[in-house]
Amino acid sequence: MENKQRIAGRQFAILVFFFTVGTSIILAPSITTAEAKQSAWISSAIAMGIGCLLVWMYNTLGGKFPGQTINEYSEIVLGKWLGKLISLYFLLNLSVLSALVLRDIGDFVTIQLMPETPIQSIIILFLIITVMGARMGIETIGRTSEIVLPWFLFLFIIFIILISPKIDVKHLQPLLGIDIKSIIRGAMQLLFFPYLELVLLLIVFPHVNSVKSAKKGFMIGVLLGSTLLLTVTVMSILVLGASDTSKHFFPSYVMAKRINIAGFLQRIEVIMAIIWFFSIFYKLVLLFYSSAISLSQLLKLKDYRPLTYPMAMILFVLSMVISPNSVQNLIYFRFIGFPYNLTFGFLIPFVLLVMAKIRKF
Repeated sequence: MENKQRIAGRQFAILVFFFTVGTSIILAPSITTAEAKQSAWISSAIAMGIGCLLVWMYNTLGGKFPGQTINEYSEIVLGKWLGKLISLYFLLNLSVLSALVLRDIGDFVTIQLMPETPIQSIIILFLIITVMGARMGIETIGRTSEIVLPWFLFLFIIFIILISPKIDVKHLQPLLGIDIKSIIRGAMQLLFFPYLELVLLLIVFPHVNSVKSAKKGFMIGVLLGSTLLLTVTVMSILVLGASDTSKHFFPSYVMAKRINIAGFLQRIEVIMAIIWFFSIFYKLVLLFYSSAISLSQLLKLKDYRPLTYPMAMILFVLSMVISPNSVQNLIYFRFIGFPYNLTFGFLIPFVLLVMAKIRKF
């Protein structure tokens, strides 16, 4: 039974790290600099601080109901019917977010790597791997993340070292040369993507072997992931400049194309692509796994695995129609997604926490 599967706190920390980095490592610099320009690193630091406060709230909420997902204790705190509506809302959001992430993969590969390959083929291949991972369970996902993490960090360090000669400190000037409102707007964009999404990991939270380990892993994972995102944002501005960073949909990948060591070591942007594939796979498999768990709990099923195949087919169709192109996907992230994510990422868990304290759970 899936509810007997357990992961260690360090594995949960790694999964939180990959979830935080996810698609953000390649998309966040563009979204943030579009608002805050050369001060985007300040926006990133502000979002990091608020993100840690959100994780503190999630930890407090999850600690009050050990062994239960947010779907389960929503019914306990708010009542059966309102709780089911909350669960259905989370399931809807998980499905939409999974489709958007899957579409990001297809757009990236077809735009940057294999432009003549049909996007449907790319999405199907990644979807097959995702379903396989989700069906193996959270223990397998957690163990494989421990194997992948050293390679991820090794490639990221190599990337930073190779791109360092292209750094131009002048790109950060003038310091604070933009109004504070723009900096705050940049932080809000990053807050939506990915920090408010972290609430969805409260579905994985009960599978950690102890509440203390889960809380510690959650905070460590988001701190490490936030630090990496801050580093990528700073490097994008230093290498490309704020203007070019905001113009490119995948600025981190474009930055990797600038690597040129003595005219010999160049065209190795595949390093950034591999780094991104690692992180986005774990984000997608966690989203898909959580959506399957949520639906099984909503339907009172003992096992989520029979749901994975029909859900995969629905997800494929949804990924093709939810965002016709990368431009509309970016518009969603910048203008539509924030109020939507604010509802399930802050408002709902805040209300649940307040009601739990009032009812003395």
